[in-house]
Amino acid sequence: MNRRFKISLILWTICFVLFNAAAFILLMGRSQSFWVGYGAVVLAFAGQLFCSYKALKSSDKNDLFYGSLPLAVSGICLAAVLVVGIVVMLLPFDVLAAVFICLAALAISAAAVLAAFVGGSSAAAKDKKQKTSVYTFKNLTAQAEHLIAEAKTGEMKKYAKEVYEAFRFSDPVSNQSLVEINERIQRQFAAFSSAVKDGDEQMSKAEAESLIVMIDERNKLCRANK
Repeated sequence: MNRRFKISLILWTICFVLFNAAAFILLMGRSQSFWVGYGAVVLAFAGQLFCSYKALKSSDKNDLFYGSLPLAVSGICLAAVLVVGIVVMLLPFDVLAAVFICLAALAISAAAVLAAFVGGSSAAAKDKKQKTSVYTFKNLTAQAEHLIAEAKTGEMKKYAKEVYEAFRFSDPVSNQSLVEINERIQRQFAAFSSAVKDGDEQMSKAEAESLIVMIDERNKLCRANK
């Protein structure tokens, strides 16, 4: 249990105790609708605790950042259900009406929190994929630089340097539209690297030219999507 969740749990416990104290000490008359409203609020508290655990269990900064939205939404939904629950507890509602009102409030809250979690998870996955693509592109740049030293002839060194310069002056940041061409560049670089290591000058030239064209195409797509 990390520090953030411990603090959240302490605050949750204080709020839950205060609610129960108010419900059972201040409210003396307890009709059937009282218990319906009370049950709805307890469920909302339980849901908010679960959301806090899901949002705060990780120590990773990105996970905490993307978990902040569902955490905030769950807090707002708890407050909303609390208001609805208290109204149902105080007023003499028909039992069926009380159940309908509380279920509607809980269902809307659950849908809002679920949407927030889905949105946060989707954004986190895209961010992680983009960072992986950036790392991959930078790694290819480093490999291209190292390949210059491995080239066996002056001509192949020239091709390797041209490829390295193409990588070096490209934007490593990626997005969804670059996924396909990034994969093609990786495969093409592998073919070029193999040709250089095999000492095949003609093949190295052909693979280098194709690779540089792909990198240039990627750069154009990258600029178009900014």
